[in-house]
Amino acid sequence: MTKKAYFWVLTLAFLCIPALPTLKAEPITIIGIFPRTGGASAIYRHTVRAAELARDEINRTGGLFNNRPLSVEIIDSQSTPLGTQAAGRAAVQMGAVGVIGEFWSTQSLALAHIMQEAGRPMITPESSSPEVTRVGNYIFRACFNDLLQGQALAEFARHELRMNTAVILINHNQRYSLTLAESFGAYFIHMGGRVIWEASYSDQAVDFSDILAIVARKAPDLVFVPGYSRDSALILKQAVAFGIKAVFIGGDGWGPELADMSGADALNNAYRATHWHPDLDTLENRRYLELYQKNFGIERMDKATPLTYDAIMLMADAIRRAGSDEPGKIRDALAATKKFRGVTGPIVFDANGDPVNKPLVILKFQNGAWQPVKMVNE
Repeated sequence: MTKKAYFWVLTLAFLCIPALPTLKAEPITIIGIFPRTGGASAIYRHTVRAAELARDEINRTGGLFNNRPLSVEIIDSQSTPLGTQAAGRAAVQMGAVGVIGEFWSTQSLALAHIMQEAGRPMITPESSSPEVTRVGNYIFRACFNDLLQGQALAEFARHELRMNTAVILINHNQRYSLTLAESFGAYFIHMGGRVIWEASYSDQAVDFSDILAIVARKAPDLVFVPGYSRDSALILKQAVAFGIKAVFIGGDGWGPELADMSGADALNNAYRATHWHPDLDTLENRRYLELYQKNFGIERMDKATPLTYDAIMLMADAIRRAGSDEPGKIRDALAATKKFRGVTGPIVFDANGDPVNKPLVILKFQNGAWQPVKMVNE
């Protein structure tokens, strides 16, 4: 990409969320690298709201330190690794003290290498692949990782649902799907279950008849689909025509939009993991829902929005404790986080930048909606 074209892309993609005018000192800027266009944009369209909500709450309560307000600026990742890399390089050139992003693990991994090399702390709100934070000591996440998620779902399938046999369907283009499939399968087998077949499909697949015909013949107790909403919805919808009676289970890549895409009938008695549910009865969650309703009204909300809010609050908390806008000192303060209580649960980081024992919610689709049935690490 030429310098002229690169500048033009950034000009079009760049969205600024200015700091509130009540604090007069020089603002401290963090940058959110969010999918504003492309395949993930519809799913994550409300994450900018979370950025606004967190920024306003921080500035309403006095800013960061020395009366300095927080400014959050958003750059479009275009929902691709290449777009995410371009956004990451732009963030470094702009002198951002820290970065929030991305959401899908493939994009976050591309971003993490740039942030680690530049020495800028990064918090991904939702990317759960263990590889993301293993890039280096400047990389953190606000969510649980796929090792915990795979174990929790496998334990639930074996001990709660009494499932003995499983088929796993894997999107081989998505690191998230590959990692979660491996984690779930390993724990399921370790606990005495049998994985009787694994199949892979491409990111662009739309016809799953060949795969589902084999699933129907094998008749497993459960089918684990660690994909995102688009491909998982197509699998679930087409599975109905094959009369597959197995229980379908998904990970946190299944969003609330899945029911609209697959049809509610395809989801009856299906399960998925998630990071948050509005019914969580904590002071932080009640406060968050109150703020969200006041500013935006009540509407369907998935885990990405509160996770984004928590990620920005985590970065702001570290800046406050560091009393500095130097990225290295902010990183050190992040790593030392001990008493942070977020909307999605308490956060204490381990040596890899992963939250320790982060709460995980398992939901069941029944009566036309996702209902919480189990909380792990409560």
